[in-house]
Amino acid sequence: MPRTRPQTLSVTTVNDVAGRLERVVTVLEGMPDRVKAPLVPSAGAYNCRVVVDSGLPSMHAFGAAIDVGVRYSEYWAWSRSRGTKFDPGQLPGEILEAFEAERFIWGGKWFHYDGLHFEYRPELFR
Repeated sequence: MPRTRPQTLSVTTVNDVAGRLERVVTVLEGMPDRVKAPLVPSAGAYNCRVVVDSGLPSMHAFGAAIDVGVRYSEYWAWSRSRGTKFDPGQLPGEILEAFEAERFIWGGKWFHYDGLHFEYRPELFR
């Protein structure tokens, strides 16, 4: 995702999601490599799929979500099957702040956590 490790990601331009993600990337580029390490590789953005066990479209299906840091993150269903625990502290706070500044929420804060996942949800911010 950072320009130092380029990847082609498809996201929507609706509500300036692409522009907002570009601003996040610009902020992240100014961070030390040790902070950026958990971002790569990205697991992608646009993907026409549903939310597990719901049948409802994922925010990925609308091109308004991105999964980052596959090696550094955890997903509730993976943890359950592996018997591992999720440590939200694995994601540097600077990364979370950069995404939240552009109104992306982090799936690592959810009960059914998805530590790789950020999605654009401006209505959840004041």
